[in-house]
Amino acid sequence: MLLVQYDWGEKVPGTLCAGESGMKFRVCVAVSVFVLSSIGFGVCPVRARAALSELSVEERADLRYRLQNLLNEFELLIMNRKADEGDVRRQERQFKALKVFDRIPLGSDDVQGLRAEMMEGGKKKGIKVLKFAVLSRSKPGPSLPGRVPSNWPFRFQESQLTKAIQFELQVEGDERAVNGWVRSWKETQLRLAEPTGRVEALGRTGSQWRIRGRAFSFRKIRLPVVIPRRARDLLPDWVQANPIEFSQKAPDLGKLVHQIEELRGRVAPFYRLRQEFLLNGARMSFFMRKAS
Repeated sequence: MLLVQYDWGEKVPGTLCAGESGMKFRVCVAVSVFVLSSIGFGVCPVRARAALSELSVEERADLRYRLQNLLNEFELLIMNRKADEGDVRRQERQFKALKVFDRIPLGSDDVQGLRAEMMEGGKKKGIKVLKFAVLSRSKPGPSLPGRVPSNWPFRFQESQLTKAIQFELQVEGDERAVNGWVRSWKETQLRLAEPTGRVEALGRTGSQWRIRGRAFSFRKIRLPVVIPRRARDLLPDWVQANPIEFSQKAPDLGKLVHQIEELRGRVAPFYRLRQEFLLNGARMSFFMRKAS
């Protein structure tokens, strides 16, 4: 009986009857209907099938298309890494020029700073701030997963990205001056804040008012670890179980698999750059929407 030996590097699904997770296996594939495990767990019957003969023309074309797309993705990440680094640095310069993290602090509510700025801003308009109180803070959105495949869709919900800090002011001053001051917050104050309702009179004096508004902070986000996809994940199980035959009968597809696996270990840092670019873009979009 002719036996063919190969090392795949990890357990091949559906071919061994028993074994230990995480071990490397040397599998002896008989041309009859048995697979013999070299680690001494005996013999188990499997269906004999010719791997590539069962791939139709359409299936081969589809597999080639998906493998080529993954290879192109890896090659473009490597080729464009300098441009991607430049894009992230450009975003950072824009954040600094627009004072984005001064107007919406990152990782801090800075309530003391907000209170001080409200009191100083009111004073410049002839308004005395009698009281400042935080009413509530918005709850965080769902946590991002710790690890994601490289084709995971990166979209940030506003609740994951930002925190809204609801506050109330009690002030004393002329009604027209108070309303004018509230409308000017976006233009005259560094900390970005917006009113959430009309100015309300307190009592009957006509000089004391309640103002409710909100400010924002950016949440610190721990980006997931991106796991680049493996070429073998695109292959049918029975093709994975016959790597030698696959490479012999479809050398063009086998070459694509080899090229993908060679590049796979190099691309993870470049996915991180793409993540940073998308996160910066989401933060800038929120800032521009609120600041305009």
